[in-house]
Amino acid sequence: IAIGGIFVIGAALRESGVATIIARGLERIAGKNEIGILTLMMGATALLAAFMNNTAVVAILLPAVAVLSTRAGISPSRLMMPMAFAAVLGGTISLIGTAPNFIVADYFNEKAAAPATAADFPGGIGVFDYAFVGIPITITGIIFMVLIGRRMLPTISTADRIAAAQLPEHVASNYGVPDQLFTLKLSDSSSMVGLSIAECGVRNTYGLEIVMIRRPGALGPKWYHPDPELVLSAEDVLYVSGDDQSAWSLCETEMLQFGLADPSTLEELLGHGATLAEVTLTPHSPAIGRTFRRMDFRKRFGVNVLALFRRDEVIREGLAEIPLQLGDAFIATGTPRHVRALARHPDFVVLTDQSQVEDVTRAPLAFAILLVALLPPVLWNFPLSISAMGAAILMILTRCISRSALRRSMDWSVLCLLAGTMPLGYA
Repeated sequence: IAIGGIFVIGAALRESGVATIIARGLERIAGKNEIGILTLMMGATALLAAFMNNTAVVAILLPAVAVLSTRAGISPSRLMMPMAFAAVLGGTISLIGTAPNFIVADYFNEKAAAPATAADFPGGIGVFDYAFVGIPITITGIIFMVLIGRRMLPTISTADRIAAAQLPEHVASNYGVPDQLFTLKLSDSSSMVGLSIAECGVRNTYGLEIVMIRRPGALGPKWYHPDPELVLSAEDVLYVSGDDQSAWSLCETEMLQFGLADPSTLEELLGHGATLAEVTLTPHSPAIGRTFRRMDFRKRFGVNVLALFRRDEVIREGLAEIPLQLGDAFIATGTPRHVRALARHPDFVVLTDQSQVEDVTRAPLAFAILLVALLPPVLWNFPLSISAMGAAILMILTRCISRSALRRSMDWSVLCLLAGTMPLGYA
């Protein structure tokens, strides 16, 4: 029951974007260097395993390591096995790190409390008494894996798959999107205050596409997708893509504060529910010969088109009136839900890796539910099965995991294997 609940929790952490946030954090610290990633990943895994069930640690970190391997271009086979070893090693650090430690300590402390055997079992075993041996073992294991063990790991030929399945950041870089991003802040005197996005004419008049809107709030900024009916307020920050001269013209006319996007702007947008995707046409698509305006593309699919690639040329202006041709590719931005809907449409092919596209707006909620699953067993020796199942139900009720992902999350072969081997062990 505990492991079944953990399967659901792990899948929810992946779909809600927690795994992606962890992977981005590890990548930001370690870069794309395999040794750095291996050291940091094994250290983090061992630290968690000292206070959690080893299986739970691996189930929770597995999605993050899978994302990290893709982002860093490292074969998953070179990270998964070290992660499993680190979980086992980390379990030797504390009393609650692994079940054998707890069983041995329970037996030892029971004998220490009995007058007849107290002399042979002095003092009992505390929570961190294992650490004097466990920490050196863990550090030695990590050093061995980094220096010697990784040379023994297999390298599965996934380079072609990784290269073909580009991430949103890679697509944005290929199209020069970071250089075309600007921040425009509405002042109190701006004529755009109180108007909807559709009424502002940012796209039709100035040829700019609004990617996201950030609005200040009492509990921190709120992020909105550019719904045409969304009414703008003072102090809103618009993240727009397009020509810098057009952006300047908009600022001068509508009294906005102009700002250049820095290298972290794109990651900030991707971290608040926006995504980018490269899209092309199917050979017999009815969209061939039609314009985005004629197809009412924004209204039908809920995504904005930022650039069009045709014959080694990137086109960013007048996109709404350009008839599409076979072989064209364009970059679209929107919510992960809208991008996935576009990928299912028979007229278009989404080339971006959809497995790495998550709406991370529910990540804080999913992380809070994870704490609900972890803290009671760690602090109060609460049964892991009840805690994990309760957290899994909360993940479902709060929609941190979809029904389709819920069905895929359960590995029945593992559950059946455990259900069969446990009585075998007792026998």
